[in-house]
Amino acid sequence: NLGVSVAYLRVKLLTMALFEALAEVTGGADVPIVLFMGAPPGPPGHADRAQRLHYHLPQRPDKTADINEEVDRLLCVGRYKDGPSFDLKVSPTSAFLYRVLGSSQTLVQVDKARGFFSGEVSAADFLDMLDPFLVHTVASAAAEVVPTRREELLGLASKFNARSVTQSGAGAGATATAQPLSPGNSSSVNTSATLSPVKNRRAVDERTRGDTP
Repeated sequence: NLGVSVAYLRVKLLTMALFEALAEVTGGADVPIVLFMGAPPGPPGHADRAQRLHYHLPQRPDKTADINEEVDRLLCVGRYKDGPSFDLKVSPTSAFLYRVLGSSQTLVQVDKARGFFSGEVSAADFLDMLDPFLVHTVASAAAEVVPTRREELLGLASKFNARSVTQSGAGAGATATAQPLSPGNSSSVNTSATLSPVKNRRAVDERTRGDTP
C-alpha cells in the first residue's frame, strides 16, 4: 500500500544520504555509487563478496515493535515479483539501517537528510546527527570496499565508535557478527550514477575507474 511504499522510500533515501555524506567527508562525492556500495552481483559462483559492502556489516539487530514487518520484508527479501530496473531487488544496507534505527528514528533522520540534500546542513554535521553506531559500522564496512579512502573511512569509523561506546556502553554492535542478506539481482541498476557534484581531484580520479570499487 501507499504507506508501506513511502516508508520504504524513506529508508532508501536515508541510506543514500549516508553514502553521500561519507563520500563527501572522505574525499568528495562525485564518484559512482558502486564505489561505496560495492560491485553488483556477478554470475553464479562468482566470488565477489569482498567487493560488496553489506558482507562487511555486522549481523542485523533483532526486530523490535518499532519495525514495520512489510517494510522490513521488502528490504531483506524483496518483492514477490521482479521490481523496476532502477531499484535493487533486496537492499541489505538499508535493511541494516532500518533495523538499527526503527521506523520512528528513520522518520526523524530523513528530515535531517532533507537539510543535507538542500545544502542547509553540511555532510559532517549530518553525520554528527546520525546514530554513531550506524555511522561507525557503515564507515568500517565501506573501508573494506573503497581502498582509495580506506584510511579516511577507518578514521571516521573510529571517531564514531568512540561516541557509540560513550553513549551506550558496549553498544548494539559489541557482539555482532557478519551475516549478509541474499544479494538479489541488481545487474540492471545504474551503478555508474554519481552521488553529487565534484569537490576535489581525488573524486575525479576515482570516477575514471567506472563501476569497479
